[in-house]
Amino acid sequence: MKIRVAFADTDAMGIVHHANYLRFFEAARVEWLRERGMDYTKMMARGQHLPLVTSECRYKKPARFDDILEIVVTPKVERVRITLNYEVFNTETKELIATGATQHVCVDNAMKVLELPQDLIEAGKKWIET
Repeated sequence: MKIRVAFADTDAMGIVHHANYLRFFEAARVEWLRERGMDYTKMMARGQHLPLVTSECRYKKPARFDDILEIVVTPKVERVRITLNYEVFNTETKELIATGATQHVCVDNAMKVLELPQDLIEAGKKWIET
């Protein structure tokens, strides 16, 4: 997915504040699911949630206001967890801006760990096959 850096995303030095990369990862994650036919709202209605259990980000180059960033998502699907790896590129310079990962488990409304929904497993498999 692509995202344009808003002025509010930047800090006093004029670069994207480090915490905003997690927002970018979330937007890319939701879009990745949507592009594969996964509707997170429907998952929630089924009583299935994907809370974040770990996150990491490594910053390589600064991104600035009005840059257009492309976020590439690569999944690793397991029985009860999904790990999504992210690469953030500046679309103009093609430079790698940041890398990161988020890990999620599937839980029900009572926060009991569940196996990942079959449609999510299939979405991950389809990505690997393409």
